[in-house]
Amino acid sequence: MTTGTTGYCATNLHFIKTLTALLEAHTPQAINWIWWPAGDWSATPKATQLGAISPNSWGTLIPWQPLTAYSLSISSTTGGTTFPGAGNYTYISGTAVNVTAIPQGGYKFRAWQDNTTGLPALDHVELSMSADQNLVAVFSPILHDVAVENVSLPDGIVTAGRPAQVIVTVGNLGDVTETFDVTLYCNNANIASQLVQNLGIGSSVTLSFSWDRTGLRPGTYLLKVAAAPIPGEVDLANNNETIAVNIPSHLNTSNPTVLPFSLMSAMLMGIAGFVTVMLGATLARRRLK
Repeated sequence: MTTGTTGYCATNLHFIKTLTALLEAHTPQAINWIWWPAGDWSATPKATQLGAISPNSWGTLIPWQPLTAYSLSISSTTGGTTFPGAGNYTYISGTAVNVTAIPQGGYKFRAWQDNTTGLPALDHVELSMSADQNLVAVFSPILHDVAVENVSLPDGIVTAGRPAQVIVTVGNLGDVTETFDVTLYCNNANIASQLVQNLGIGSSVTLSFSWDRTGLRPGTYLLKVAAAPIPGEVDLANNNETIAVNIPSHLNTSNPTVLPFSLMSAMLMGIAGFVTVMLGATLARRRLK
């Protein structure tokens, strides 16, 4: 019997080399059908990774069967790509596959759509291949949206000639940190502006404006607060909020510090008038006598 380079017959040596080549050709879909004892067979390609027949020993041939494999389809909507890129892939059962969503400029990753299990809204996921899967990365344009959430006056009664504090709450409902101006108007006249800097996603901030009412007459005034539009902002309906404020006259006010003083003044004025009339009548009678 002729032998090969490791002491085996030429037929066995050819068989082993054929199996090795077949195994390498199917990487990464390896075939679990042959066991290589540790050894040194330097003539075999990738012998250090795959192992080899030891001198004067035999390999063990195991009946083989193909491993279960599943397909993975990856795609994306407009506004981004994925890694691995869009396409159809086949993986052995149990393989962990990492997929990353990559948004283009002006777009944001929103969610994964898949046909098996719900996935977190993270731009990187790891899938365990236990079934065929269809994975779609969903992108949408970056949302810019700032809003005036509330406008109020802490003082219950507003009177002319005295300054009042106007409390304003604004929020960032968009996808990125924003910087913008907030302006207070009275009957469309600009009262004051404040700059809101680096307001975080989902955050709100409270501002205080001083409304000087010197020279204002009793009546109804419209206070409007406006958040300046952000470049790229589409929904502007929530950028403004208006409230109506009534400044009453002193005679009609319900302010307890004003009402008694007004009544007392009227009573004193009435008494003084009555005394004046009576004094005038007495003097007239004396002249007639």
